[in-house]
Amino acid sequence: MAYRTLRPSQIYFLQNSISYRFNDGRYLLETFRELLDGRLTTDRILKMSVFYWEKRKQWFVFKGHRRLYLYKKLEELGIVECIDVWELYTVDASTIQREYTSENNGISVDVLGDGPGFEEAMSQIIHDWEEEKRVDEMQYTMEEAGSSINDSTDDVCTTVSVTDNEFPSQATVTCTIESEDFDNQSLSEKEENNKFQSQEKDEDVKNRGCCSRDGLQCTIV
Repeated sequence: MAYRTLRPSQIYFLQNSISYRFNDGRYLLETFRELLDGRLTTDRILKMSVFYWEKRKQWFVFKGHRRLYLYKKLEELGIVECIDVWELYTVDASTIQREYTSENNGISVDVLGDGPGFEEAMSQIIHDWEEEKRVDEMQYTMEEAGSSINDSTDDVCTTVSVTDNEFPSQATVTCTIESEDFDNQSLSEKEENNKFQSQEKDEDVKNRGCCSRDGLQCTIV
């Protein structure tokens, strides 16, 4: 037996189905949620054993079908790229034939024992994780936008809001900046098309306008 690193998508199932719980009683769904959240990492899970089936020219899992099921899900989500496994050099042909029950050439397995709601629950966990990730990315975009505005002016950004148009990376960031002295002539040539209006009230002059800087919309008041 030797140590090897493989992508989960390189490994196929011998069995046609798996249980919804591990042998120690832990639920697949809860373990999957912990792996998504980062509370559990693959290096803390017992390594699977695999073998290369020469007849089929493919890698198959020998022990660890439930782990492989979760790893394949994680690879699809971009969380796991490769996993460490134990390679079995020799596996008795009669054992392989006895264990091989897959009806789709080892591509997937059915999860048994938790009723028809398992796949729906798995989909909901993935949806919730993707939503949390989207919110985190939006928050990061907002913080970066505020920092960029502060770096480009000497003024203080007092209000920042983000309008999500489906993808955080394309969100529109609107910032309100307080300024008592804004020099129209200090704009770069790239901003020469921006329109400014000035209005004088007694001795206090404030500039109002709209400019576009680095893809951000700024309102100067």
